Amino acid sequence: MITANETDRLKEWFGAENIRRHQQHVADFWNGKGRCLASITSMENMYRQLDDLDKMAALAVENLKDQARLPGINIPTLIADFGTVTTAKYWGGRAYRDSTGENISIERAAKTVDEALAIKPKRVDDPEMDAALSIELYRRVCRRLNTSHLWLRAGDLQGPLNTASLVMSDEEFLIELYTDPDKIHQFLDRVTTLLIEYVQYTQK
Repeated sequence: MITANETDRLKEWFGAENIRRHQQHVADFWNGKGRCLASITSMENMYRQLDDLDKMAALAVENLKDQARLPGINIPTLIADFGTVTTAKYWGGRAYRDSTGENISIERAAKTVDEALAIKPKRVDDPEMDAALSIELYRRVCRRLNTSHLWLRAGDLQGPLNTASLVMSDEEFLIELYTDPDKIHQFLDRVTTLLIEYVQYTQK
């Protein structure tokens, strides 16, 4: 819970006026009033793609503290990154780490497009899936910082083609682009719908 009698640590570290000024700079840029933006972030306290939300939250706080000392247009942001398989997992494939323990991969939930079309993906707000985990991570970091000034960024969000090729066999996906394009288009429509729902859910 954010309390009025405790210090907002983001305002303390970044400076309330700097946060306001940097947000305005970004808004101006996207409205066509600026020529360029330069942001610098720290990689020292890497919190992304971990399996423990509390550890991610603790490291994210340290990362933000580091970022506040760096030059550039730095808006305090949290990147809720659970790997490239984030959206593919909704179709039921099991995510796992490779032999290095670092990279996250996924077992394909389907081989063919017919099998993929037969799968009903999990709801975007399923509490065990990455959209809900992103929101929970965001809330934990905000509580630690006693702030409402933190921005949430999507993690390693993949597009329709990449997501589809993580749900079904890569080879079959490429082949069926040519041999069964109508069904591939149907599947891509479903994938795209879920991607839109994912982004909308995490932007609430």
